[in-house]
Amino acid sequence: LDYDMVGKTLLNLNGFFLDKATGNICYISQLNLEKTVKHFKLETYLPNFEFSQSTNTTNEANDWYKKERHTLERYCEIIT
Repeated sequence: LDYDMVGKTLLNLNGFFLDKATGNICYISQLNLEKTVKHFKLETYLPNFEFSQSTNTTNEANDWYKKERHTLERYCEIIT
């Protein structure tokens, strides 16, 4: 875990814009002296989608996790 990145911007969106004529998301980039515009078509947009906070598991998976917990959680830290 990179503690220096906690609370900072994960993805810089500079250079992105919406082409209102096509509905495409575009990105302006420059390599050497050549400026390019990349166009992305959004296939799915679910603005009100709610992600699940948990995933159901089987009893077998829970038993395996209990056996392997020490190894799996050795370097885990809770961040609030």
